[in-house]
Amino acid sequence: MAKNNRFSIPFKAVKPDRLDWMLFVLIWTLGGYFIVQSYVPSIGFKAAMYHYLIIILVNTPIILINVFVLVPSFFKLRWILIYFLLFVGLIALSFPLDFNLVNWFVPELYECCKSNQKLFRYVMGTAQEDALFSSFFFAKQYLQFKNRADRAEKEKVKAELDFLKSQINPHFYFNTLNNLYGLALLKSDKAPNAILKLSEIMEYVIYDARSEKVALDREIEYLRNYIELERLRLEGDAKVHFEVNGSTEGLQIAPLLLLPLIENAFKHGANSTQDAVDIKMVININPSNSDVELMVKNKFEAVEKTPGLGIENLKKRLDLIYPNQYKLKHESLDNFYIATLNVGL
Repeated sequence: MAKNNRFSIPFKAVKPDRLDWMLFVLIWTLGGYFIVQSYVPSIGFKAAMYHYLIIILVNTPIILINVFVLVPSFFKLRWILIYFLLFVGLIALSFPLDFNLVNWFVPELYECCKSNQKLFRYVMGTAQEDALFSSFFFAKQYLQFKNRADRAEKEKVKAELDFLKSQINPHFYFNTLNNLYGLALLKSDKAPNAILKLSEIMEYVIYDARSEKVALDREIEYLRNYIELERLRLEGDAKVHFEVNGSTEGLQIAPLLLLPLIENAFKHGANSTQDAVDIKMVININPSNSDVELMVKNKFEAVEKTPGLGIENLKKRLDLIYPNQYKLKHESLDNFYIATLNVGL
């Protein structure tokens, strides 16, 4: 069956709100003052007021149709030529009514506009008034549309950030629960403290990490708990060093931002076939310029060249939250993988 390809015009009217009507009254009030003042010297105050009322009567429908029907239907769809022709046609249709009303109520002005030159000036003046008044409403609609687009973009970015934050390695929780199970079987004194730290981690991830920013000291406390739980699955000769230099007072950071590098260090450094685990993590804070640097150093297998999904997600989050405010670099040196993240908060 052949499809119906008939040309259709997508009329889309927009309902005026209270602000539109308030703006409409304000514009006509201010515009009326200048219109009346411009005609008083030539035709007198009474005739100028009649002319002003005629302008309102004739041009109000044009402005309303233009702003709330033509603009939403055609201008936003980039059908500029159709929009322009309809707008001009709307103005042209109003002239017979305009001239007849002027002839009946303001004959002084009608006599003045009989010549072709003065008639052209009158027509152009009316068209300019319609275009000028319409532009105020168009500007207001444009700002509303831009605000909606900005809100939609922010919601999109927030959804993407929420998704990236949710990509914390689930193996960490499984490994921790297995370690806790082992400690419980051994009736180890470490079990209660480990359960407490896991509880604090889950509380931070579920509640604090929902915020756009958290206190830097809370983020560091979360990292300490994470590192302590990771230690549970390491042998006694494992070297795990975590150090924080500088004051965190008054500084905030995007939650879970520093975790991927540390998580990556344990993932590769603690699972390598090297003789001993050797992981070093140092956070340097410079309060004077709100600069935070995290350096992570761990042993790794030479075949491991790709940074992994966690690091890729970290780069995406940094691009969204701290564009042009961070430096992330990594290098291999003597069987050690060194990653450094510098963020301007």
